[in-house]
Amino acid sequence: MLAAGADNMMTAWNLEGAAPTRLNWETYWEGRPSSFSHDSQLVQFHGSCWSLETNPPAAISESIPEASRFNPSEPSLVSIWGNRMFQRDWELTKRGRLVFTKERDLWISTAPQFTGTALMTLQFGAKRFAAPQDEHTIGVWSLATPEKPLHELKHELNLNYHAGPPALTLSPGGNVLLAFSQQGSIVWDLEESPPREYRLQLDAHLQNAFFTTDNKLLVVADFNGVGIYDWAADREVRRLKYPGTVRQVIPHPDGRHLVTVNGNGTVYILRLPDLLNR
Repeated sequence: MLAAGADNMMTAWNLEGAAPTRLNWETYWEGRPSSFSHDSQLVQFHGSCWSLETNPPAAISESIPEASRFNPSEPSLVSIWGNRMFQRDWELTKRGRLVFTKERDLWISTAPQFTGTALMTLQFGAKRFAAPQDEHTIGVWSLATPEKPLHELKHELNLNYHAGPPALTLSPGGNVLLAFSQQGSIVWDLEESPPREYRLQLDAHLQNAFFTTDNKLLVVADFNGVGIYDWAADREVRRLKYPGTVRQVIPHPDGRHLVTVNGNGTVYILRLPDLLNR
């Protein structure tokens, strides 16, 4: 687990034992999203890469493109550089060098994209990703066939208004997409043809959001706690209150647990089915 505080320092813990073990490592965090490798032995952020097999972690000398994320299910790295998205397989040598092989293009655009937004919405399980094509069009692509978008969604939102929460959120299955801005929020059901549009009334101070694995509910962190929404009905079905501002909600990969990061310095781990059944 990695955590970054208001002092911009990143700290790390090993959660495999009976109790979390703090690693002897602190480094500055400069705003880029971090990602773990498929085996949780490497972590990458802001162009640098670290091996977590040792305590303290060891820096890997090779720099990688700044807008990059590890694929969490296989040893590959997906990168966006200008108007090009590409994937490279990797392996870590005994001397601690990161060696890349089998590079291939996933997608090439006629113009540079909003790379940060694109990386924040990559969905490896569904093998889809979403990104703005232009000021008023969102594209949804398949990583398997990225030459042509699966969907081109028109909107009037300002998705690049500040460096705050991700403007786009895809469901785990890649079938539902949320676009958020201070001007409004839209959810598209991508299983319908053409995709059906739903307008949501979400708090303008949204921090981040995710869809449950069944695509039916949207879990949102905002200044007033955590809201659970039936997005198709535009209805909040439950509100969780906290003693401090909720900065982030994180779904566990098992689909059964919810992690909330609180502004008072506390991380809460909740059982998601218990929250939805009450």
